[in-house]
Amino acid sequence: MKIAILGASSQIAKDMISYFVKDTKSSLYLYSRKSANLEEELKSKNINFENINFLDYEFFSEKNYYDVILNFVGIGDPEKALKLGSSIFDITYEYDSLAMNNISKNPDTKYIFFSSGAVYGSNNFSSPPCDSSSSMISINNLESSDWYSISKIHSEARHRALLNSKIIDLRVFNYISSNVDIYGTFFISDAIRSIIKNETLHTTNSNFYRDYIGPDDLFSLINVIIYSNINNQPIDCYTKKHTSKFKILSMLEDCYGLNYQFSNKEYGLNYTGHKNYYYSENRNASSFGYKPAHTSLETIKIEVEKIINRY
Repeated sequence: MKIAILGASSQIAKDMISYFVKDTKSSLYLYSRKSANLEEELKSKNINFENINFLDYEFFSEKNYYDVILNFVGIGDPEKALKLGSSIFDITYEYDSLAMNNISKNPDTKYIFFSSGAVYGSNNFSSPPCDSSSSMISINNLESSDWYSISKIHSEARHRALLNSKIIDLRVFNYISSNVDIYGTFFISDAIRSIIKNETLHTTNSNFYRDYIGPDDLFSLINVIIYSNINNQPIDCYTKKHTSKFKILSMLEDCYGLNYQFSNKEYGLNYTGHKNYYYSENRNASSFGYKPAHTSLETIKIEVEKIINRY
């Protein structure tokens, strides 16, 4: 199987690459802006290079046939998204168009676009979305927190318009792996960094609810999509059970000695809007065989354990 990966230098892509290389029957074509840098980085991690090809984007062409195209291009850190501003529209469109031009010439290719729970709107999470939920954007009062959501909505709309194409929009709500940037601007990064540095985590005294998928379950879901007879549709990521901020804090305190204090003050960036229930109750992935192995809290513990063991 020939698998092309766009945005191969993103952390989530590199996590998935470490799984794909174990399949000696697959050939990987890793596309990034600086392929030489990516090659050097992966060499340091003792990854099997036998079936890997490192390529700059200029070599991606509609003439190249792939069984699967995975598009990881996007922004995972709200601080980086804030700096990009409205240019997120151009970035998303540019690389999505690369893939869509290819599949227009190769209709048998399955295209998996990594979307986001943000497609439901930047402030539409007073309850978790489900298969009948609508996306909500205040079109007459757009704010910078809407840019990321709109870029994903626009991409998914383009995909749904091509009814006969094999395009899957895989919506990732919350992701954690042992390779998470502990200096990132996410709550979970702040918590892990506080443990490692033996510092006190300051957080608001309000609870929220999340479903953190890890690399094991995400790779399992990707494989189900690749090998199932499904065509043009969106799929929401999920684990066996979501969790809450208070449960995460309690677990990290009990297992790793996290010190934390509550405050009425807001901490960190809120670039993509306030989300009380940022997870999905849409379980359509179960209809074609996806069965998550872990709960959200189990996933966090598994990945944090690996991080702590490195320090």
